[in-house]
Amino acid sequence: MAESTDSAIRILLVDVNPLVRIGISAALADSAVCSVGEAVDATACRQLLSATAADVVLMDLDSEASADAAVRSLLEVDPDLGVVGTVSPRMDRDTLLLSALMAGARGYLVKAVSPAVVRDAIVSVHAGGIFVGPRTGSRFSTLLDNMARPSRRTVFPSLTNREHEVLLLVAQGFDNRRIARELYLSDKTVRNHVSAILGKLGLSSRAQAVVAARTGQFAA
Repeated sequence: MAESTDSAIRILLVDVNPLVRIGISAALADSAVCSVGEAVDATACRQLLSATAADVVLMDLDSEASADAAVRSLLEVDPDLGVVGTVSPRMDRDTLLLSALMAGARGYLVKAVSPAVVRDAIVSVHAGGIFVGPRTGSRFSTLLDNMARPSRRTVFPSLTNREHEVLLLVAQGFDNRRIARELYLSDKTVRNHVSAILGKLGLSSRAQAVVAARTGQFAA
């Protein structure tokens, strides 16, 4: 990749296959992204995190024994890290998707998507949003349909009408700035709503809020 600049998004590439890592690096060479390291698995990546200032980790989940444990291990080192999980089409994506997001991942991609999609995922997650790739995004249609029905809202009776609207947009992967534009609110007001939603539902991350909205389950 190109030499790092102050504005470049710093990423770590985690994949057991070195050819995959080389391919990703080459594909992103013309974008405002800078690789600060490569690792074969989450354990090796965890060691690198203490020596780098990575913003986003693009992590292969296929070879991890437990996707949620792998994600949590990285966030223990840096809670603000944006983790984007990648998985091959042959894997059980529903299970991996839910477990990775519940563990705190903020992005999820099926391998072999275009470089443009990978860039979009990195940029979106770095901006604080949730990104689910085009081959997986359709799985959230049920969530959006159900949340639009008044009967569904009884699942989250502690939320106000505005908080339901914010949760719906969070579930679509919108960051706070985009939500503020959609609802004509200030960024600070959106941040306050998101914090209130997480507190009322007993959740610790936006990714958990997405999964809670999909399944109707929460900790509180």
